Amino acid sequence: MIDLDHFILPENPNVGDYLIGTYLLRKEIKDPGEILKLAIMMASEQTTGTWVSVPGESADVIERFRGKVLSIYEIPDTEQFTNSPEGARTFIIRLGFPWQNFGPQIPMMLTTIFGNISMIGDIKLLDVQFPKNFVKQFPGPRFGIRGIRKLLGVPARPLPPRGERISSKMMKCWEIRNCHRCYNVSNVTCPN
Repeated sequence: MIDLDHFILPENPNVGDYLIGTYLLRKEIKDPGEILKLAIMMASEQTTGTWVSVPGESADVIERFRGKVLSIYEIPDTEQFTNSPEGARTFIIRLGFPWQNFGPQIPMMLTTIFGNISMIGDIKLLDVQFPKNFVKQFPGPRFGIRGIRKLLGVPARPLPPRGERISSKMMKCWEIRNCHRCYNVSNVTCPN
């Protein structure tokens, strides 16, 4: 029997507390229940799943911090378009992870959405949707594009690439290539 506590509908008002990962999974599935169990395993493995008992872990704690399955779609739908579900089948799976599990920590967030589940086979993370409450934890860029341009004294032309060290010859080539007035000039001297 499949525990429906692992599922949440996308229309649920609490879905705003979840970071949503969308995955493409290709796996050989013979029984339709297998994909449900696999999706549940993916959601719990990245949140509350453990192979040892954890002191203080109650049913309320598990429910609060457990990952949820939002949706599972098969593409193409083999039950509708073929008579034989043999071989690998492809699924789009959407999972929700409570963002409070990792807080405003990008490395922890990346580990949560694609840590251990990256080892289950042919899986690809397609998209991540960030809840507003999670995004509010980050102040954003300190200066913005205008501020960076002002600090560098570069009001209009493209900014030079970041790298370890750029030789003066490389910088000259970059300036010439990006100087709009020099595109049709054959010599390498830029008036800027």
